[in-house]
Amino acid sequence: MFTHFDFYSKKIIRRRIEEFIGDAQYIVGYGKYLKDETGTPFRSFKKDEIDFILSKGLDVYRSVWDLNSTLAVLDVEYFNLDYPGEVYLRPERVFGILEEVYNVIIEEFSRYKIRPLSTVTGQGYHFIFKISRYSTSGKELEKIGYVSPTLEKRYRMIRGRKRRTVSVREGKAFDGMGRILEYFTYKVMRRLQEVRFKFPVQITDVAVGRGEVGREAVSIDLSMYGDPIYM
Repeated sequence: MFTHFDFYSKKIIRRRIEEFIGDAQYIVGYGKYLKDETGTPFRSFKKDEIDFILSKGLDVYRSVWDLNSTLAVLDVEYFNLDYPGEVYLRPERVFGILEEVYNVIIEEFSRYKIRPLSTVTGQGYHFIFKISRYSTSGKELEKIGYVSPTLEKRYRMIRGRKRRTVSVREGKAFDGMGRILEYFTYKVMRRLQEVRFKFPVQITDVAVGRGEVGREAVSIDLSMYGDPIYM
C-alpha cells in the first residue's frame, strides 16, 4: 500500500517541500509520532531537521516568519457552523461554490501583476506570495505597518521557537502586508457583488443566517495578521 512515507521519499516531492520552506525561520512537524512520543502532536524544528520530520511520516509546515521576505497568505475556505462536515461529504458542491471566488481572486491579483502560488486545502485555497524585505515594495510595507510598544517588547524576547529577536522593520512589514490583504479582500468582495455572487462571503468565520445547508459561508481569513509574526 502506498503510504505518506512513500510519498515523502520521492525526490521531486522532497525538492518541492524544500522549495516551499525556503528561508523560513523554523519549520513545524505534526502527526501521530509526536503525539505518541511526547503527548503533543506538533513541535517546532530547525530547517536542517527536515529529514527527521519526513522519516517519521510527519506533516511539515513552514513559519510565516521568513529570513528575507514578507509572506502574503490569503486563506479562503468554506465553513459551516451547523454542519462542519459538509465540505467532506459533498466536496463537489462546496468547491463548485468556491470556484467563482477563486476565479475573482486570481483576476484581482493579475491586475497587480501578482501570480500567487495557489494550493488546495481541505476546505478551500491558500494564495501565497512573498515580497523581499530589501525591495522598494518591502520598504513600502514598513511605512504603512505598525508595531505597538507591547508587541515590540515581545519581539525583543528570545524563547521557545523564537531563536532570535524580531526587528521592528520585520514587524511593521508583516503588519503592512496584513493591511494590504485587507484592502485586497474588500476589492474581491466588491467584485463578487458586481458579478452577483449569491453565497455569503465573510472576513473570518463570522456567523451568518441559515442558507441551503445550515449557517454556511465563504471565509476570507485574515486573522493570521492579528498574531505576532513568529506564531
